[in-house]
Parts: sequence; C-alpha cells; structure tokens
Amino acid sequence: MEAIGNFGRSLKIKYFFRHDRNNFNKPRKSVTSKSNWVPPNKGNDPDLLECTYRFTKEIKELNVLRETQNSTIKENKKADKGSVVVIMEKRNCITEVYNQLNNDNHYEKLSQPIYHRTAI
Repeated sequence: MEAIGNFGRSLKIKYFFRHDRNNFNKPRKSVTSKSNWVPPNKGNDPDLLECTYRFTKEIKELNVLRETQNSTIKENKKADKGSVVVIMEKRNCITEVYNQLNNDNHYEKLSQPIYHRTAI
C-alpha cells in the first residue's frame, strides 16, 4: 500500500513543479535525506486529485492474493543489493541458472510443485 501513496505523491509533485523546468536540471547533492513533503491539495489539479483518490480506493478494495512463505526464517538469506550489471550471452545465462538450481547445497528437488496462496 505504501507504493500506492508514493505513486500519488509523485504525480502531485510533477504537477506542482510542472512550470519549474530548472528545478529538475539542478545538480543534486551526493547525500540527502529522503523528503516526505507532499504538495498541498489547494492549487493542485482537481482531476488529478480525483484520479489519485479513485485509484487508491480501488486498489485498497482489491482482494489481492499474496504468496505465503515456504521457508523458515533461518533458511532465508539477505538479498544481494549490489548495484552490479552483468551482461552475458543467453546460453551462458541459462547454463548458470541450471548450475545454480542443480546445486544440492542450496536447493532440494521436489516430486511435485507446492503452491501456497492466501488472501490478504
């Protein structure tokens, strides 16, 4: 749900600064804290406000299915958050995927797929 709010905030900010083209070309500081500022509704486009209200309401009303965890906390590993781009040929990529999946130290072969889904 946080993503919905961030998207609506982003739309409001774009509209609020729509005439200030220089604001987006300024050099950015290397270290800044994230802002939570939201433009005031007064002076914002009424259609934009109505649109953000409606899509927020509709998304909140959706009955979204969420996958349940099928591993224990101990089995979970921290995701690699490195900002590295790797470019390789498709066949090498496929080979590497199979090498990883066939590694018995990390994966266990199942006799059949296991599906876990629950409603929010």
